[in-house]
Amino acid sequence: MSALQGLARAPAMVRSLHYESVAKMYSSAFFYEQGGAYETWQLAQTSARLRAAPHHALVDLGGGQGRFAQLLHARCALRADVLCVDPSEAMLREAEGRPGVRVRRQDAAGFAARADEAYDRVLLKEIVHHLGAAERRAMYADLHARLPPGGLVVTATRPHEPPYPFFEAASDVWRANQPEQQVLAEEQESAGFRVACDTATFPVAIELERWKKMVSDRFWSTFADFTPEELAAGVDEIEESYGGGEGGEVTFDEQLVFIVAEKA
Repeated sequence: MSALQGLARAPAMVRSLHYESVAKMYSSAFFYEQGGAYETWQLAQTSARLRAAPHHALVDLGGGQGRFAQLLHARCALRADVLCVDPSEAMLREAEGRPGVRVRRQDAAGFAARADEAYDRVLLKEIVHHLGAAERRAMYADLHARLPPGGLVVTATRPHEPPYPFFEAASDVWRANQPEQQVLAEEQESAGFRVACDTATFPVAIELERWKKMVSDRFWSTFADFTPEELAAGVDEIEESYGGGEGGEVTFDEQLVFIVAEKA
C-alpha cells in the first residue's frame, strides 16, 4: 500500500496512531513551538474569530496537548476551564494539569454526539483533514443541535493546495486528504449554520536543515505512512529542490483558512 492509499483510506487509524508516536517531539516543530511569533499570530487570529466572552464555555476539539486551550483560556479571560477533547492518550497526558484546561479522551464526532455537555464556542483547529466527509457532516449537524443560538464553531484549517516545501509524493497525500474550503463551508451550511470564510497569511522563513528534520520526524500526519526509505528519498528531493535557497532557508506563506459557522 502506498502512503497516498494508506492516508486516504484510513484517517481514523492515522490520527489515533500517528499522534501517539509523535507526542513527545510535537512541540519542537515550528508550527507548535511555544512563545514564538507564529504562535502569537495564530492565537490572535483564532481568538478574534471565536469572539469568546468570559462567560462562554469553550471546547477545543482535537486539542492535543492542550497548549492552545490554555492560551485561549487566558486570552479570553474565560471563567470556566476550556475542555480539551482528543482521542490520543499520549497527547492528553501532556495536557493534564495545564491551568484553565480540563481534558476528555474522545474523538471529535463522538464528542459532538454527546448530550451531557453545554458549550457556546467550539474550535476545530487543524483536525478536519483527519475526518471523512460523512463523519464531518454528522459532527457539524450534532454541534449545531447542541449549541445555543449565537453559538459559534470555528474551523481552522489549511488550503487544499499545499504552500509548503514538500516532496512531490507528500503534496499528493496532502491534496488527497485536505478538504477544499468550499466543501467544508457547504457541509456546515447544510447543518444549518450561517457561514463566513477568510484566510490569514503569515510569512515564514525557516532553516532548510530544520525543515528537513521536521519532515524526517513526521511532524504532520501527511508523512505518517511513508516507509523510512520513501521518507529519506523525499528529504533528498527537498534538498535538491530547495537547497539553493538564500542563507540555507526555505520561505513560504503559511495560510490558515478560517470557517466561522454561527447558529442563528
